[in-house]
Amino acid sequence: MENKISKNLVILLVPIVILIAASITLVSTGVITFEKPDNTSGEITVTLTIDNGENKVSYKVETDNATAFEVLEKAQEETDLTFQAEYFEEHQSHLINSINGVGSTNSKYWIFYLNGEFSPVGADQKYVEDGDIIIFKLEQSPW
Repeated sequence: MENKISKNLVILLVPIVILIAASITLVSTGVITFEKPDNTSGEITVTLTIDNGENKVSYKVETDNATAFEVLEKAQEETDLTFQAEYFEEHQSHLINSINGVGSTNSKYWIFYLNGEFSPVGADQKYVEDGDIIIFKLEQSPW
């Protein structure tokens, strides 16, 4: 009986340890950051691309030290771009529900990429730097 309990405990703890180790690695390598970058001061220019699978539109956005979500907000203020998002306190992050009138579905979501790489964090948790390329794509979830 004790052997079975020990085996179940190991099966439960191994994924938890792996998740903690992966999180620590992402934070220590800078993939996940919680602070504004030091090397971004003054105005920066980023490219924001919206790809709904049928149409693709790009915007040049000038901003200061901002997250990708703040770039999206600034583009909405200054261009014809529109979007709707819902904030989730438990994740301290927004879920993008629609961009330019195209909404998420049960099988497709607005996925965020930075410089061609899938972002492991939400757009409002990732700061951008001068020259960055932000892409929001409507596609099937990778999860």
